[in-house]
Amino acid sequence: MAITRDEAARRFFYDPEVGMLFHRERDRAEFKSEADFRRHLLFVGKPVGKNATGYVTVEINGKTVPAHRIIWIIANGEIPCGMMIDHINGVRNDNRIGNLRLADAAINSRNKFNKSNNSSGYPGVDYVKRYDRYRARINVGGHEIHLGHFREKNDAILARMEAEREHGFITRMSA
Repeated sequence: MAITRDEAARRFFYDPEVGMLFHRERDRAEFKSEADFRRHLLFVGKPVGKNATGYVTVEINGKTVPAHRIIWIIANGEIPCGMMIDHINGVRNDNRIGNLRLADAAINSRNKFNKSNNSSGYPGVDYVKRYDRYRARINVGGHEIHLGHFREKNDAILARMEAEREHGFITRMSA
């Protein structure tokens, strides 16, 4: 869904202090019916909603659009083709402009939290019972790189951290 900066600013007000997007009052002529206009008036001045995945979303012309995309457009203009908006701290509803950045799919996919079955507490490091060792690995460009097996968990974490620095990963804070 392509929305211009002018249209986004006409429909919404962005408060950068709290990172929230609010509905603006729009002209009656923009609506197909009086009922649609009256329904719109119920939302004027209220923040846009949040969906089940934790992202804040808004409906525009019948399509669900992530609020962070609208916020980026209001603050910075068009999102370049092939780019997405990444939440730097990984918190899906933290839409302060300082927490948003342009990222391509490869960069965005690097910044994932631990999976629920992670046994070490650090991404890319897990305990392998068969070898009684901690394994460190990293996925770069769709290819898994084995970083080694380590007797100590901290050694495996250090190997992973070094690989993250080498490959430009960012550290996520816990959500």
